[in-house]
Amino acid sequence: MNIFSCLASFIETVRFQQLSRKQQKKIIEKKQKEIINYAKNNSEYYKRIIPDNWEKLEDIPPTTKQMWMDNFDDILTDRTINYNRIWNQYKSDPDNATIDGKYAVVMTSGTTGAPIILLRDKDEFVRDGISDFIRATKFRSGIPIITKRHYTIEMEKYEGAREQSWLARKIASTTLNSQDSYEYLAEQINKYKPKCLGGYTSELKLIAAKCKELGYEVPVEMILCSGENLTELDKTEISKAFPKAKVCSLYASTEASTIATECKLGHLHINEDRVKIEPVDLDFNVLPYGERSDQTLLTVYSNKIQPMIRYALGDKIVLHKGCPCGCKTDWVEIQGRTSDIVYFDGKGDEKIGVSPLTMMINMDSYYAEGVENFSDYQIIIHGGNNVELRLAFIEPCDHEAIFKDVQKATIDYLSSLGVEVGEVYLSDVPPDIPAPGKKKRRIYRVDD
Repeated sequence: MNIFSCLASFIETVRFQQLSRKQQKKIIEKKQKEIINYAKNNSEYYKRIIPDNWEKLEDIPPTTKQMWMDNFDDILTDRTINYNRIWNQYKSDPDNATIDGKYAVVMTSGTTGAPIILLRDKDEFVRDGISDFIRATKFRSGIPIITKRHYTIEMEKYEGAREQSWLARKIASTTLNSQDSYEYLAEQINKYKPKCLGGYTSELKLIAAKCKELGYEVPVEMILCSGENLTELDKTEISKAFPKAKVCSLYASTEASTIATECKLGHLHINEDRVKIEPVDLDFNVLPYGERSDQTLLTVYSNKIQPMIRYALGDKIVLHKGCPCGCKTDWVEIQGRTSDIVYFDGKGDEKIGVSPLTMMINMDSYYAEGVENFSDYQIIIHGGNNVELRLAFIEPCDHEAIFKDVQKATIDYLSSLGVEVGEVYLSDVPPDIPAPGKKKRRIYRVDD
């Protein structure tokens, strides 16, 4: 992607925010028609499900995660690409997996269910990143992102653009791996001295605590929290290490990058020129403003290699319109994205905090690679740092061999954080099935 495309993305994002609501809706309608028509003409799956006489987005049936995986190859618009090719590429190079140099292979985090794999156009991926950057940071520069590894593709694009121009330097970013120890991450943040910092809420709390413990004074101006709800208590804890920073939240997903960004009043305004989200009940009926949904349908305008139209996310939201901040787009409240820090026993009275989301990423790295062998999991932390693994195996398979691999990965990861791990054992109990409307707790602690 050249600098002119970057500049075009910048202009498009700024311009959209300045348009009247009527003009914004006209652009949104045009983008919806473009992606729907493109999908119907180029994807075998959407040819089957989009009615010939469709008039509006709601005329198209929703696609669940299971439907996505069952029809994976047919959803793709390039018939030379299939699931096996994508999967093999991801397994061979998960940090920088690409197809034909044009498409980025990404894996979702699994925060709202089992992770899935998908393709995104690399140039559009970067365009989305630039748009997200402008909205979220108000054009501050230098953002170390604490994230999982597949986002490295996007951030390396920024790194590669450092020497090209003033605009490229403004968006230059550094990616730090969330699998590293909190002490190492704190050291790197102190080294880079960023103006902005982004990552998962629970992880940023732990990193902030480590920065304060080590006496680091980093001149951060803005902290962007995503993946989990950000409470006032969270803001207070993070601000103890970064007192000059504005701590705010993003609503993001791997499938769409940033879905909504926070305004000065704390409301998450939807990036309506990039995505459409619909609050729906369990039967996929669209709900009115102000009513809490059971799930959310997501439509992404930029992904043409693997179109995502009315795709069911597990997020529970409340949609609102009108905000005194002056932003014209709708805003959203997110419910059900919580991930309380789990604590392991340290020496004496010491407790070692670990972010469940980063544990999930560590687990999902294997979970994805072993997806043919088990379909679900839970990790329960007990006293003495004993770890119970609940795995839902897909038969036939070698239970003991799979367990040994997962056991080693779990011990290695926790040990890298300074946890003296007790026994890691395979449970006879299968993963919990949550009650309707309830979110599965994948990783949590119980006091025996």
